[in-house]
Amino acid sequence: MKKNTINSFWAKVKKTDNCWEWQGFCNPEGYGMFSYQGKNWLAHRFSLSQTVNIDGAIVCHHCDNPKCVNPDHLYAGTKQSNSDDAKRRNRLWSAPGSLNPYAKLTEQEVSDIRQLPFSLAVSKYVPKVSKGHICKIKYSKSSWQHI
Repeated sequence: MKKNTINSFWAKVKKTDNCWEWQGFCNPEGYGMFSYQGKNWLAHRFSLSQTVNIDGAIVCHHCDNPKCVNPDHLYAGTKQSNSDDAKRRNRLWSAPGSLNPYAKLTEQEVSDIRQLPFSLAVSKYVPKVSKGHICKIKYSKSSWQHI
């Protein structure tokens, strides 16, 4: 890998005694993004790939900080090991619908979204949730399954 690429990556990192936080662009989930050779990388994945072979693995955080790219805080794992770790740390929410503390809609609003034409649902609820979320509610059974 080119030295310039490595230097431009680390130039976007604020190192502290603990987490090394990504200062560049972040995706909606709060994870840093870095472009290399026309491919977008998650910054923490790029960071760990500099020291460990991560082929086929996902990159997990010991620190629970999505912006952290400190290789000492990262490890290569599987979806299962990441899920197990999240359960141990009480980071998974199993509460359905409006019982979930992160829910922005009520069951009645979700029911309304499903009944309205898509364009009307978007114009009514986009200030509260994204257009993509409305699409998931309206056309996918994976969102708000209990209704």
